[in-house]
Amino acid sequence: MFAAQKARAAPLKAPVAELFRFQRRHLVLASGFVIGIFAFRYMASTYLTSYATHHLGYSRDLVMFVGVLGGLAVIAFTAVSAWLCDTVGRRRIMLIGYALALPWFFAVILLLDHGGPVLFAAGIVGTYAIMGFTNGPVATFTPEIFPTRYRYTGAGLAFNIGGILGGAIPPTSAGALMAAFGGWSIGLMMAIIVLVSLVCTFLLPETMGTTLKDTDTHTGRWGEVSWPRKVRRYGLRAQEV
Repeated sequence: MFAAQKARAAPLKAPVAELFRFQRRHLVLASGFVIGIFAFRYMASTYLTSYATHHLGYSRDLVMFVGVLGGLAVIAFTAVSAWLCDTVGRRRIMLIGYALALPWFFAVILLLDHGGPVLFAAGIVGTYAIMGFTNGPVATFTPEIFPTRYRYTGAGLAFNIGGILGGAIPPTSAGALMAAFGGWSIGLMMAIIVLVSLVCTFLLPETMGTTLKDTDTHTGRWGEVSWPRKVRRYGLRAQEV
């Protein structure tokens, strides 16, 4: 694909500038749909584990063991969702994951504050499981959004913007929110982040059944990707229905 693109047109002299000029919508939406995944990952692995040790008084051995269980949950649920995204659809799997995530953080704070070690483990492992389920399609979905001319820059920049916003802001602000307003404020913050990712995912096209060449075929003169409405929602195979 990249060789064919190079044969059709000269490489971009300023790829980032061109991306912001012609692919702003896709860049914003692609960055937005990964924010929630990074927020879940780093809240579970940093803030919540620190909170369990310093505020709830759990031993480091328990917290580390629960972290290992969470890692196994990520592996298992990422594998399941990666398989399902080729059957059900990338966009649909991520929408399901974020729909589950939306109320979860209100519940997980309650589990941590009012339960014992078993409920703490359930909260952390559940957080990792939802994150893994939502994360499965990301590596496929992100590059499929962008036409070849912008794919490498677009996918890389979107992933890193989402990683910075989702991985840095929630863990660093959670302590101040907890001290000022209590645990419900952390649940609200995470719900807002997940809602942003849910909306961004909804606004992106379904890419199941498409090829990278199909994306280029539907790319307009100025670099915009325009899919028919039925394809945007259900994938290219929907044209056959």
